[in-house]
Amino acid sequence: MADVSSATDFHALPAELKVNVFAFIRTKADKKLTCLVSKEWRALMAPMLWESSDSRFMPTHEGLNTLL
Repeated sequence: MADVSSATDFHALPAELKVNVFAFIRTKADKKLTCLVSKEWRALMAPMLWESSDSRFMPTHEGLNTLL
């Protein structure tokens, strides 16, 4: 059974320390799951989730016509 006081202790940490803890989460799937825990965790984790995203979007002529 989980210790309730340890969860409360983590909640009381400053945001900077929580971000340091979240930096140890490596896989994109785990980062996504962390974002689902709470609004606070999402606000802290979302920038880390998107910093490693692949931004090589190469639109094609057909793709642009579809968007328009």
